[in-house]
Amino acid sequence: ATLLTQPIWATPQLMLQHDQAIVTFEFAALDYAAPQKNRYRYKLDGLEEAWNSVGSDRRFATYTSLPAGQYTFRVQGSNSDGLWSDQEVALALTVLPPWWQTLWFRSLLVLSLGTLAYIGYQWRVRTIADQNRLLEVQVAQRTQALAESEARFRELATYAFAAVVILDAGRVG
Repeated sequence: ATLLTQPIWATPQLMLQHDQAIVTFEFAALDYAAPQKNRYRYKLDGLEEAWNSVGSDRRFATYTSLPAGQYTFRVQGSNSDGLWSDQEVALALTVLPPWWQTLWFRSLLVLSLGTLAYIGYQWRVRTIADQNRLLEVQVAQRTQALAESEARFRELATYAFAAVVILDAGRVG
């Protein structure tokens, strides 16, 4: 599919989606004296450091799988005498990231993870508080049972002492 609706020199910027994996630029120099001797050089700033030089038999540049980012495609031509044109054609190119690499998605992910961590923390605090309340009830029940057992033991010990005193009194007398 053709993305440019105008010539490259009349297009201020081209925006690509992340899944538009293959981009090809075609170019031509207008020197009709000996067009087979024309040469071209191009580069994609943001991806390439050096110019790519090609002959008139290969008047296109193809890029595949461009990572998200800002680029500038630049192209120059030379005439049949090998003189490079001072005029360069440039096109600003933006490759948009996939939705899962966007700032809004990452922000939503961080917010969601933070919310989940907070909910998990609150659940854990509530669980510990419930366990503490249950332990307090159990301690109170066991303390009461121990107090009742101690009271029965004291009562039993008192009656046992009285029985021993009565029994001793019976032997002596």
